[in-house]
Amino acid sequence: MRSTSTFIFYFGLLFASVPEVFGNIVFGSTAAKIAVGASSYGLYSIAVDKYAAQVVARMKMSSSTTDKNTDNSDIRVKVLPSQLRPTIQKRSNVVTNPEDRRRWEKWLIAGNRPKLFPTSSNDISSGGKKKPPLIQELCNKGEYQFAYRSYANFEEASAISKPFYNWKWFKMMIVKPGQMRISSESEETEVSPARASGKKSLAHVTISDHSLLGLLNPLTIQWWGNISTREGVNNKDMYQIEWTRTQMRLSLLGGLKKIVKDNPAVCQKLSALPWEICAYDDGMIGFKRGDIGYLAYDSKFDGRKK
Repeated sequence: MRSTSTFIFYFGLLFASVPEVFGNIVFGSTAAKIAVGASSYGLYSIAVDKYAAQVVARMKMSSSTTDKNTDNSDIRVKVLPSQLRPTIQKRSNVVTNPEDRRRWEKWLIAGNRPKLFPTSSNDISSGGKKKPPLIQELCNKGEYQFAYRSYANFEEASAISKPFYNWKWFKMMIVKPGQMRISSESEETEVSPARASGKKSLAHVTISDHSLLGLLNPLTIQWWGNISTREGVNNKDMYQIEWTRTQMRLSLLGGLKKIVKDNPAVCQKLSALPWEICAYDDGMIGFKRGDIGYLAYDSKFDGRKK
């Protein structure tokens, strides 16, 4: 994997020199240099796209085989967050190695631990003032950063392309990993009527994703939700996040024009499924997003691979 990315880097340097050398020898005009440079950059960008697509294909394959190749004894093998953190690529913020991805999913799938379940009716009663130990710990840590998800698509391909500065920068590029905040106090001002729930909220959650649209225009997507309980397997209550509201904010023309849209259709569709808390250890929290897959957020985001 490293040799491939190194090849692409030197491939880019080669094409960067083509306009100056080839343009001077053959054409000699500024227009010719620009045309040759644009063509060279286009070929370089195509190579980066193909490389990213191949990596994502391997990522998908490793995820699809995890459930098939993981038996009960394999799941019980202890995987620690401290072993998982160094597998995140620092430049792309993605876990690309198939074997590393299988380890992540073993940790997420093997998440039925006693700490994940409410310990008494007091923990979830509307009159109980004391929060369950897990919820209190999540609130105390407060800030989390996106670390992993079991499904891969164009967003992972874009993140892998990001360090190579190909033409994806002119479309839409995620500028940093998603941020999650868990707190006792709600930061939302309005709840979508379609998402109103009568369940008691144990804590409040906010997710913020920051991207650039067209290289210059900041785009922020935010989700708001509440941690509540639901009946899980074997009549055990499970903690989950129910998303109540979303918002999109786009800044254009250097901030001269701002577009704010509450509950955009695409965000509402993506946030329709609750996120069940399926794993927690050493400040790292895992979620199961319905039948779509698993995600992980981490309160310790300084151990990533350089």
